[in-house]
Amino acid sequence: MNARRDRSAARLGLVGGALGVVAGLVQAVAGRELGSWAGDKADPVPLGLLTVALSAVAVAAGLVLYAGSVTTGGRRAALVAGLAVPGLMCLSTVGRLWWIPGALLLLAAGTVVAAAPTAVARAVADAWLGVLTTVLGACFVVVAATARPVLLVFGAASGLAVAAAPWLGHRLRPVALLVLVLGAVPFAAITWWTLLTLVIAVLALVAGLAAIRDRHRHSPAPNPVRYPR
Repeated sequence: MNARRDRSAARLGLVGGALGVVAGLVQAVAGRELGSWAGDKADPVPLGLLTVALSAVAVAAGLVLYAGSVTTGGRRAALVAGLAVPGLMCLSTVGRLWWIPGALLLLAAGTVVAAAPTAVARAVADAWLGVLTTVLGACFVVVAATARPVLLVFGAASGLAVAAAPWLGHRLRPVALLVLVLGAVPFAAITWWTLLTLVIAVLALVAGLAAIRDRHRHSPAPNPVRYPR
């Protein structure tokens, strides 16, 4: 039953992601001419390209699901995020063009959860600090979506760095800390006049540092190397 639901979710995710790529390209090429249908964006090109990138994440999640390699609750929760985060975030990038792709991606994410709700809930509860940090990174991207092209690209990169940092803390703690700081601090400093980005950065640093410390503490100890006598 779970395998069947995962296949159904994979198909929804692949179709939704593919339509999202098309919506992003339409926004980048003809966003100004489409007016309210594309959200009346002042800078449609970077927003369209951001939509394409996020839709590609959803397509990748759909491919993993279709391959049937969902073996743990943590991986299932990550795939839910790979479908739901683009499904929600791109509502702010391409306007009405996202209604169908977004609905398909959210339906796919819901189907993945429905296949094993207890496993997903347990995985999220066990790593809630990392999940919170990832959500705050996504908030950076949403805030940047209304900025000018240069800030949009920088904000998107910063948000992705913050979102990824806690999951690097399993074995690469120094790298995870560096990625977290470089993701949160420079963008908040550049947009210092916006209180929202400062609040997000502070929360991301607090939650991210705690998540990295927690994942490092619970990482398995490396096997000792034994040399023949």
